[in-house]
Amino acid sequence: MADVPAGEAPWVASLVSADGAPVCGGVLIAPEWVITAAFCLDAASDREISEVVAGPSGQGPRARVVGFHVHPDWGGDANAGSALALLKLDSPIQLSEMLRWDMGVRPLVEDEAVWSLGRNIRFSPSGSGIVETDLSIHWRYAELPVVSTSRCSATYPDANLKQAICAGRDVPHWTTCFSDAGSPLIRQRWGDDSPELLGLVSFGNGCGGARDYSVYVALQPFIEWIRQAMAANASDVER
Repeated sequence: MADVPAGEAPWVASLVSADGAPVCGGVLIAPEWVITAAFCLDAASDREISEVVAGPSGQGPRARVVGFHVHPDWGGDANAGSALALLKLDSPIQLSEMLRWDMGVRPLVEDEAVWSLGRNIRFSPSGSGIVETDLSIHWRYAELPVVSTSRCSATYPDANLKQAICAGRDVPHWTTCFSDAGSPLIRQRWGDDSPELLGLVSFGNGCGGARDYSVYVALQPFIEWIRQAMAANASDVER
């Protein structure tokens, strides 16, 4: 686990309520669009998401949210594969680097290294002592190995993993925790090539216990919906 280096990952987005309380993570996939987990909107029911803050320092550009667009197949189950939402911003956030997200993804293989980002990366296998507002100001990341669907199903036998990615370790480990929902899972951390967005934090057991794998909504099956939703709602204005 380490802090995201200065100047890297400008596309991470912190979703905050009107009073500045953290709600979830997200990713800027276009200057006026953030993608996050659909159930973050439910989590914010008593403190509506009003703003996003871009960048890993927590001090980056800000924009107000003027539109919410949830995948039509999502029915409220946090374990569902279609738990995605797009947030339209009132003004563009111009970034020096964008993630790759809208092209074919090379298939993941078991034990391949991927990187999970969040403001609440923790090593707390029981989850005890963790509160949602006890967040790092700076975004962090943890390197994790991809876990096969069959192994992941043994931990989450009732979950729908058809459109999911699992990552984690069979021993206690650093991973995402509360309030990291909607935060990115990437390939090609940073360097010469733009990072590739693979999925968004969905759910898990505790915060890094043995075989408490993190589960991510896989983005690849929903690329066409994302494109169509952004095109159809490009004219969203202040509510």
